[in-house]
Amino acid sequence: MATQYKMSSPGQVVGKALIKEYFPELARANFMFIYQERIDGETGQSVDITSRGKPMYGKTLVVRGLNAFLVGGEADGEGQPFYVILISKTWYDRMNENQRKAFIHQRLCECHITEEGILSLVDYDVHEFNQVAKLYGAWNGSIESFLEVTQQMKLPIKENQGQTDAAAKKNRRSSKRAQAPAEA
Repeated sequence: MATQYKMSSPGQVVGKALIKEYFPELARANFMFIYQERIDGETGQSVDITSRGKPMYGKTLVVRGLNAFLVGGEADGEGQPFYVILISKTWYDRMNENQRKAFIHQRLCECHITEEGILSLVDYDVHEFNQVAKLYGAWNGSIESFLEVTQQMKLPIKENQGQTDAAAKKNRRSSKRAQAPAEA
């Protein structure tokens, strides 16, 4: 199977709007929204990207070092790091507008810029999950299944325990260790 890539103008439009509305702290970072498409070698048709039988809608990467240098086209220097949001084209094409926004919102939740201006990724956790679910509902099968299970459970957990969503997010992000940068 061959994998093809191309720029995603629709993904970029959605991403820029979401950054402006929900992630102003990310406005200073550069983003590339890229379609990823797997092509069956025998049929030449696009096939769904999956992992362990589950849909892989896409992922978020930080590009830095040599790869950022090569993309930047500079004569010398280290290259400007940037984020890549990979979008599985076959899945994205079947999503409605709400699902597309939810998917890209979820990817943006992983992006973090340190106080020093270093681009990093943080684990997508229950607080971001909660934010996306509140805004978009059960936009994919995994969320739908999770919500069904939680409806059956009675957990004695108080939401945010007195913290605002913004304060809770800031505390989580400041305490998380940044993941190692991905080389694309």
